[in-house]
Amino acid sequence: MPLDGGIGFRFRSTRHGYDLTEQYAKLVNTGAPTPWLRRTLPHHHRKANEAETVVA
Repeated sequence: MPLDGGIGFRFRSTRHGYDLTEQYAKLVNTGAPTPWLRRTLPHHHRKANEAETVVA
């Protein structure tokens, strides 16, 4: 998180719209930390959590 007055940069390493669902699942299955997943793949993290809520 940037300090007060700082600048934050985000970089996309894949083209826009590229489906990372399979890669996200692999990261989850190998124990990737939830805060990191939420920060680095927010769309997939949100989508996965919505699916869990519907199933539960």
